[in-house]
Amino acid sequence: MNRYAAALLLLLATSLFNTRLWSQPPGQELKNALQEKLETIVKDNSLPGATAAVVLPDGQMISLAAGYADREADIKMKPGAQLFSGSVGKTFVAALVLKQVETGQLRLDEKLEDYFGAEDWYRQLPNASEITVRMLLQHTSGLPRYVFQPAFIQALKEQPDRSW
Repeated sequence: MNRYAAALLLLLATSLFNTRLWSQPPGQELKNALQEKLETIVKDNSLPGATAAVVLPDGQMISLAAGYADREADIKMKPGAQLFSGSVGKTFVAALVLKQVETGQLRLDEKLEDYFGAEDWYRQLPNASEITVRMLLQHTSGLPRYVFQPAFIQALKEQPDRSW
């Protein structure tokens, strides 16, 4: 066998073993690995379901879902499902607020009434005239946790697709 035939045979044999690389679009292997990990997390922690998203350096976004959105109705979780984020957003809001304090755009002891005092909804809050930015960040404003209010829970049931 001449050298060219041997090289061609070697190239063909190697490419057959690497068809997995060519059979999936770029990023698919990473998506599969992340999906498997999310499914493991859901199972190992007895979660009903979860979603996750990853944005790669090139801007490509990978959206994932595992488990159920509703176990009783046998509805699978989808990547675009709307879920309560719980307290996750508090960290981001606090960071943004403190960044504005750092740049002088906001003061911690400033009353919220200066910003929202003209709003009907704000005047209905208990202690509305006394609430400061600092009090909100420290959870000392006296505002009730609306997520446990029966009216809020009922509104959620009536409008499950609404963004709150």
